[in-house]
Amino acid sequence: MFSSGQQYDIRARTGGADPEALYALLLQCGFDPSIYVEGHADLKSIGMDSAAGVVHFLVHGFDECRYVEFGPLGTGFSSLAGYSWPSRVYAAHLAESLFFAQLRHPGTEAILWSGEIGDVLEAVSDLGGQPYLILGDSHANHYRRNVRSHEGWLAPFPVACPGAPAGHLGTSTAPDALGQRMLALIERVAATQSEWNIPVLLKFGGLDTEFRWTLHRVRREISTFSDADFDQYMDRSLHGYGAFIDRLTQIIPPHQLHLCTVFPSVLPDRIWASRFSDMHGGGIDGVASLQAAVARLECQDLETRNRLRVRYNSGLRHMAEARRLGFIDDFTPLLDSSGMLDQRFAPRDPMDFHLDWDACGPELIPLLRIALGLP
Repeated sequence: MFSSGQQYDIRARTGGADPEALYALLLQCGFDPSIYVEGHADLKSIGMDSAAGVVHFLVHGFDECRYVEFGPLGTGFSSLAGYSWPSRVYAAHLAESLFFAQLRHPGTEAILWSGEIGDVLEAVSDLGGQPYLILGDSHANHYRRNVRSHEGWLAPFPVACPGAPAGHLGTSTAPDALGQRMLALIERVAATQSEWNIPVLLKFGGLDTEFRWTLHRVRREISTFSDADFDQYMDRSLHGYGAFIDRLTQIIPPHQLHLCTVFPSVLPDRIWASRFSDMHGGGIDGVASLQAAVARLECQDLETRNRLRVRYNSGLRHMAEARRLGFIDDFTPLLDSSGMLDQRFAPRDPMDFHLDWDACGPELIPLLRIALGLP
């Protein structure tokens, strides 16, 4: 398939790997050279053919942060790990590129939820990756990081639970309940491990401290704000979360579980009520008019909402210490000198209640490395 010049380029870049063997590995991982060329205007504009597209990817493209389509998570990874690589450094960098491309595949979420990831966990480790699982709501996406160092590369396995309240995770034993589904997932992964040595990050609770707490007040027509009412709700939330964690520690050693705090609140006061209504589609069962119900509430300003999060985070810290879990304080590093969110980390869209992913990286990546036991 390759000319002598193309073979030379591949061998020179990879430390002497066989070009045809590498092409076969890429195909097993779901690579299509024609789609690769078509998807990049600079390559298409010069009339690059499929063979040249393979060469470009193996020599340059994999290391240029280009968007590349591959199969779902794990596709071809066992073969990739089983190949006799002349350069382990090249193999690690290529595997990292393929891994994150496969994470983007729409079929990957179902694979992660199935728990059938034992083979890919092993292959990723063999290829220089540091696997870790992320269980959390949509804010947990901030720990889905592509980080490379001389020790290897970080390989996040994110199990997404958008909109999941912490307090509900341990309150139901029904097989289709979210907490039970996560426990079943972890049990399937554990069945593939001789001993559990995969760090697991838990990132829940942000919805409990704000939106779920407000929903609780709306349904019970509690119009007046009270610290005591919040504390009662917080205790119930932490109790449900703790019950889930207690079941989790029957499968995973406590020191491999890392409990994250909730992030600072971000929504400006002027749009908070409308954003709450939008999240619930403008209506809640049993509530005649959601907007009218919210209008009757004594709503908390941003400063108070963050104060309540400090209290919730204190409860999380106590829960982690009592159970000998790892604890990640990713709340405090994001504050300014006044105790409010440092505006460097504020979302670019004021309607978004997620922190700016890129801006948070320099603060969160060191915390992640500590949790993973990396220098």
